[in-house]
Amino acid sequence: AIIIATLYDADAYGNIRKARENKGQTFQIIGKLDKSKAVIFDPSANNMRLEFFMCDENNDTVKVVYWGEKPRDFEKLEQVVVTGMMKENYFEATTLLLKCPSKYTKDKTGEQQYESIK
Repeated sequence: AIIIATLYDADAYGNIRKARENKGQTFQIIGKLDKSKAVIFDPSANNMRLEFFMCDENNDTVKVVYWGEKPRDFEKLEQVVVTGMMKENYFEATTLLLKCPSKYTKDKTGEQQYESIK
């Protein structure tokens, strides 16, 4: 029973298209920061608000909203994994897992994880 419960609670890896088709379901999406679009961080918003666009492996793009602090050197990301769900016109991330170039990070893997404060 514990194994079955764990499987149902596990976040499904997916892509942007799959998340759009299954609003309300939690997904983990691997992608890259779309550097052609602005990154907006509003520290004065309730609980701080970070907005950015990401592309997945199919070159689909989505606006991501994350409630929390903007990670240092965010614009230099190599890869980002977001966990959350699609809302009407954006993906609301509850967790960010960042893969930064090794010269910008202190650990050997270059991964940093952030949890939403909302």
